[in-house]
Amino acid sequence: MNDLSPKQLYDSMQAEYKEVAQNFRTLTDIRFKLLSFLPIGPVLISLAAPWSKGQISVPLSLFGLIVTLALIVYNERNNQLYDELVSRAAQLERLLGLRDGNFAHRPKSWFKIRPIPETPEFAVPIEHGWAIGTIYRASIVAWLFMLFSPIFGSLGAKVLSAARFNVRLAEPLSTVFALITAISVCQLFFNWFEKQKCDRQKRMRRLAVEVVNKLAALKFPPQPDQRDAWVAIFSLVVDLRGAESSKEFDKVLPCARFYLSKDLMQSTSNMYYPLPPSESSSDFGATTAAHVIALLTDLPARWLIDVHSGRRGSEEKSESEDESESEDERAKLRRTRIIEWLQEIRS
Repeated sequence: MNDLSPKQLYDSMQAEYKEVAQNFRTLTDIRFKLLSFLPIGPVLISLAAPWSKGQISVPLSLFGLIVTLALIVYNERNNQLYDELVSRAAQLERLLGLRDGNFAHRPKSWFKIRPIPETPEFAVPIEHGWAIGTIYRASIVAWLFMLFSPIFGSLGAKVLSAARFNVRLAEPLSTVFALITAISVCQLFFNWFEKQKCDRQKRMRRLAVEVVNKLAALKFPPQPDQRDAWVAIFSLVVDLRGAESSKEFDKVLPCARFYLSKDLMQSTSNMYYPLPPSESSSDFGATTAAHVIALLTDLPARWLIDVHSGRRGSEEKSESEDESESEDERAKLRRTRIIEWLQEIRS
């Protein structure tokens, strides 16, 4: 795929590894700087509200809420890049011969706190994601509370006055209702956000397996009689890119024209993807297909190969392993699946 000597290739991977590690540290630093600023806003507004008689509470709360939501989006994108850097660094460690590298063998979260003993459903995992999510949730609840509090206070006073109740109850009641509403709205938002994210991840994994399988089975170079298969592949590629519009398709086709041009397909030093075996009747194969799809979708070829091969397993819960089943039934099912796997290896 390239004209580099083994020594030059090793040096290039070593240089990239240093750069990846530096970018990893930079993203981590940015994350915690943002987290340190998040609680400051609500505290300052709560201190300024009595002095301003609540006149700036609502607009500033809206501003703070919008900024916090924007930071959540930014952090989510940061997480995607963060995970990709870790994955690439792990791959480079293996290529460089660092079998016990720091990134390749990052320990999983192995500890959970159970406020109530013997209740795994209430276990709190000791991990970054849960802690960072809690900080964002607390910030959103604080902004929503400061947004709802004056609104509920005004409405409560009017309702109690009209109903001839003690108006003094308006403030404590409005505070309670504002807090309950803020927590409820925050929880609904994060439930919606996490569901969207989970659904998209599952869909991307399914699409990745499907599109690599379809392309791997096609003849190389592309044949005119395979037009229907290529239409299906391009549709899957557009979906993997996160859109279904004609504009997105217009971006994919020029890329395919370039990467699958005659010059590149017949080149002996193709730097974009590994060529399949030179026989005239050869297929694309899974490796070449994954690299081509990576070029068309801007997704890492490594991730496509991992998903297609099942290296990282499936994130979807097995339909046959339902939560309603007893522990004994789950144990029997796992035993059966392990026996099947061992038979596959022996065959």
